[in-house]
Amino acid sequence: MAIVERADGKFLMVRQYRFPTDKYSWEFPMGGIEKGESPEVAMERELKEETGVEADLELTGTFFPVAGLSPIKNYVFHGRATKEKITDRFVDEIVEIKWFSLDEIDEMILSGEITEGWTIGSLGLLRIAQSKEKNDN
Repeated sequence: MAIVERADGKFLMVRQYRFPTDKYSWEFPMGGIEKGESPEVAMERELKEETGVEADLELTGTFFPVAGLSPIKNYVFHGRATKEKITDRFVDEIVEIKWFSLDEIDEMILSGEITEGWTIGSLGLLRIAQSKEKNDN
């Protein structure tokens, strides 16, 4: 998962249709890791393929989103956008790509507009890491 931030503090999100819930969902960009690929290289590739945006990403942490059902690990990367131009060719089920402020994202979570667990968990992990870094300094 890539939590990409612009210099103005806005975060990149994609809106896509999710068949299991039969709903559209705003999410941070994410994707699969191909055989022989590192998580970082996979995320950089997926980010560019899905959005056209490029960023200097650093691993924030990892977690198992549904440990009782699946061994899939979520790698959470955070970084600043180095190329901010959004693609006009959407892939897969993506129907919109947009930058949001943290306050907007918080409101979207609280209102139920963002319900996707990987995104909510990843944002929580980032906030914990940033708070710890701030307190350590």
